[in-house]
Amino acid sequence: MELKKLSNYPQEYFDLFLFLTEENGTLREFMRQVRIAYNKISFYSEDEKDKFKGDSLELLSEIFFNAFGNDESVGLKEYEPISAEEDFGVDATGINVNGHKSVVQVKYRSDPSSIVTYTDIAKTYCDGVINHSLNPNQNHTIYVFTTANSVSHQCQTVLGDRLVVISKNILKTKIDNNKNFWKFAYDAIYDYLNK
Repeated sequence: MELKKLSNYPQEYFDLFLFLTEENGTLREFMRQVRIAYNKISFYSEDEKDKFKGDSLELLSEIFFNAFGNDESVGLKEYEPISAEEDFGVDATGINVNGHKSVVQVKYRSDPSSIVTYTDIAKTYCDGVINHSLNPNQNHTIYVFTTANSVSHQCQTVLGDRLVVISKNILKTKIDNNKNFWKFAYDAIYDYLNK
């Protein structure tokens, strides 16, 4: 795992995942710990706070896809985060369970009822096709990893079977009180920081 998002705040992320490993880690507790961490850090702007929240979820998504790579409903192999300089709508790429190139959009929502919009995912789709060799006709190739309850109806209608939504409820099903997952996450961060 590359864990690119660790570089800006390694100690904060280490502490966050250590806490979740020692407790019964849940998505709700992850989000609470992210809020606690960003309130301790001196940011220059609200945009930097939002970026920290988004980067935290991108880090969780990388660990999630590495832990559940073979899962037929949410799995992606060869998860590759996109650098900030190349992020025009795609946060990561990977290979889905059918062997097709896929793109990932990660959306942190403090309020889960604030759904992911068509505009958000249209950017992912365009960037995926233009810059990441996404085949626009293959199903299950646009992944949305989010703390929101869902994506917009427009998004679901237009993208149809191309879209895989890993929403708050799906995440909770996979990671809440999953001691093996949180231990895997902690070990990945520990190993990365001690290279």
